[in-house]
Amino acid sequence: MIEKIALQKNLITSKQCIGAIKACKDAPAYDQALKAYFLSQKMISKPDMDNILQIVKIIKILKKNSRFEMILSRMGLLDQATIQKEIAKQKKGAGGKKIPEFIGDVFLKSGQITPEQYQEAVGHLTNDPPAAEKEAAEPEPAVEPHLEETPEINMDLWPEPELPDTEQIDTEEEKPAARIQKKVAQGLILDIQEDRMAAFLKKDDGFSSQLQVEDIMDILRDNSVSFGVVNKDVLQNFIASTGFKKNAFQVAKGKEPVLGEDARVEYYFDTDHLKAGEMDDEGNIDFRERGELPMVEKGMLLAEKFPVKKSEPGMTVSGEPIETPKTSDARFNAREGASLSEDGLKIYAQANGCPKLTRGGEIMVQETFRVDKDVDYNTGHVDYDGDVEVKGTLKAGFKIRGRDIRIDEVEGGIIEALGDVIVKKGVFQASIHAWGNVKANAVHSSEISCLGNIRVAKEIVDSGITSSGTCLIPKGEIIASKVAVNRGIHALRIGTEKSNPNTIILGRDLFIEKAQTLATQELAAIKDEMEILKLRVAAATDTVQALNGKVTQVSDELDRASEKKIRIALELSREKEQGTDKPASSGRFNEARIQCSRLGAELMDNLDRMEIKRNHLNTLMNRINHLDQKSRDLEQDLEMFKSWQEVNPGILEITVDSDVSTGNLIQGRHCELTIKNPLKRVIIKEGIVPGTDSDQDIYEIQIHENNQ
Repeated sequence: MIEKIALQKNLITSKQCIGAIKACKDAPAYDQALKAYFLSQKMISKPDMDNILQIVKIIKILKKNSRFEMILSRMGLLDQATIQKEIAKQKKGAGGKKIPEFIGDVFLKSGQITPEQYQEAVGHLTNDPPAAEKEAAEPEPAVEPHLEETPEINMDLWPEPELPDTEQIDTEEEKPAARIQKKVAQGLILDIQEDRMAAFLKKDDGFSSQLQVEDIMDILRDNSVSFGVVNKDVLQNFIASTGFKKNAFQVAKGKEPVLGEDARVEYYFDTDHLKAGEMDDEGNIDFRERGELPMVEKGMLLAEKFPVKKSEPGMTVSGEPIETPKTSDARFNAREGASLSEDGLKIYAQANGCPKLTRGGEIMVQETFRVDKDVDYNTGHVDYDGDVEVKGTLKAGFKIRGRDIRIDEVEGGIIEALGDVIVKKGVFQASIHAWGNVKANAVHSSEISCLGNIRVAKEIVDSGITSSGTCLIPKGEIIASKVAVNRGIHALRIGTEKSNPNTIILGRDLFIEKAQTLATQELAAIKDEMEILKLRVAAATDTVQALNGKVTQVSDELDRASEKKIRIALELSREKEQGTDKPASSGRFNEARIQCSRLGAELMDNLDRMEIKRNHLNTLMNRINHLDQKSRDLEQDLEMFKSWQEVNPGILEITVDSDVSTGNLIQGRHCELTIKNPLKRVIIKEGIVPGTDSDQDIYEIQIHENNQ
């Protein structure tokens, strides 16, 4: 946009415009590069550049207002007349020296929209990119506002190239060489240590002071001593000295290797995913017991990084390198609620809340979002990236999403938690999905799945339970439900004679299996989309290059037409001076003027199209980068799932402290059993049938007495 405005205002020629485009077309920040180019080449003065940047700023705000107008209309927040009146007011201000305001801020300040409506509308503005077509018209060239506050742009347009690391060549390990100690020419004894880190010379009675420095250098070279040799002046002093017959003279010294240290991070809070509160014998959650949940205050030091100490390879006097182990850096990033110090070695809390260490090694502080009433039509959905505490009931049709979620009661609705879910009372006709533990007083007609354990005080009735951990209901019962757990069940009672039977699945981590399936499917979809996007990037790149060529062509034609118009104008001027009534050049001048106008319009049109395509290309590249990061996150998740399964093998066991009714189906990994007779105080588990002659293990569901 900078080059187009400069061309419109006749601050640069079309040839200078093309030169700038060619110089800056590959720069990562195109407009910033153009500014730096025009100023460094002294094509545009600083005041004129400030004026251009002012116009650019005005145009961007007007375009933003135009998009926001459509969003407000689509959402039905304000009538069209009110919006158009404010748009016209901002455009009128832009015609003078006043920078227009963002109409969203204007309507928020005046109370015409609420903060919640503002946030939702701005979210649409951020997430919905503008269509790749010509946007709002630019201000007339006559509008030349003065820039009072020009944003400073730090732009290093031509950075020094990074040199590649020296190639490391692996060599086979050799046996250490033996110590060399021998008499060499003209009364010298050469002693090279076994580790080749030092070489010494001694004189014997046959030493000749006529020996030259170059002679000693030749002797050293012949014995492969090439590194760390003393300089020639020192060698000359050695020759002239009468000593060094008993004590050796160190003629060469190797370089000792310096072992580095890996970077490490020390955390000043408990990084384990601790649980909030404990369930008492009555099945109630005591929320006062929060000591296990780490909390920090604003300004507290959360973590400190001790940077990597790089290794330095050594060198023997023979010129052989001594390799050292490579060192590795440690990931150390701050996210919301935390800040990184200027030296990048400390992370501090920026808010009061709960510190978290993410799977990717990032540190954040989450403040708890509290709702002091029911989650219903008065509140809408609760979607929060931190902890959520509800002093009320989740009503049917509403959703809560957060990390650790604490709530009084759930009557319908959906809960999605990245951490634990703690329900003080009961869960009724609801769905809970948690990546931590789930605790509740009772569960009725609900679906619960979690990565951790599920603990229920009273009963699980007519529900579906999926857990990567253990189902704990030591003082309650499981009735008419399907329970699939990876690490066993401990219950007071399973089933009743009057209820439908339960289905119990042991030793299957269905939670992780489902997560793996979804991650794999999403990863495949991302790869498919990236392939399509790469094709679109290639096509857009070709279009930008073609437009760049077209701009160059039209610019050259415009230059030639301008020169022709100037020549004709001079002829016309001479004819008028000579008093010609009907100058012959008059018609040709009008044709040249029309041609220049046409080529100028064509040039601006191509520049507009090139800017649109360049913005479209940037949008595609941003999407590709986003998908690439998401793909890496999913691959990391799949690795985490695999590791989780390795360290959390299944436990195929049910401990029952009271009764097991008939009809309950127990499924293990290899076999199943329907309970035919009532049982009391038993341990049910899958085991190998003893005493079989088969080459393969035969499994059965075994029932043992519970003597615990």
